[in-house]
Amino acid sequence: LFEQEEIDLDKFTVYYRFDAVELDTVSKLKLKSFVKFGNSQGFNVEIHSYTDKRGPQTYNLKLSKQRANSVKEYLVKLGLNSKNIMLNYYGELHPVVDCEKKACNNSDHALNRRTVLKLVKIE
Repeated sequence: LFEQEEIDLDKFTVYYRFDAVELDTVSKLKLKSFVKFGNSQGFNVEIHSYTDKRGPQTYNLKLSKQRANSVKEYLVKLGLNSKNIMLNYYGELHPVVDCEKKACNNSDHALNRRTVLKLVKIE
């Protein structure tokens, strides 16, 4: 089933307001959908969290860690086993929009403030 289903990359990506870790209603709906999909597949979960480039690097790393933890807590609340969840947080590394190569507007920065969920097959 998993191999046959085409996944929209944005389907399980959570976005944040500037300097925020709170999950909005849309994000919570995406996470609920992710849990339904993931539980039916038998996978571990990787959480990859990022910030935009604004702010000091050390702060951005801390903020991305808080975002990853916020998503993990919500997934556990929805019934996922915390042992099956791995956190990765990168701060401002790996932007979707490279604001060093172009002058970013608020929409560009918003795309970089994200948490991406990935399923990893249990070996």
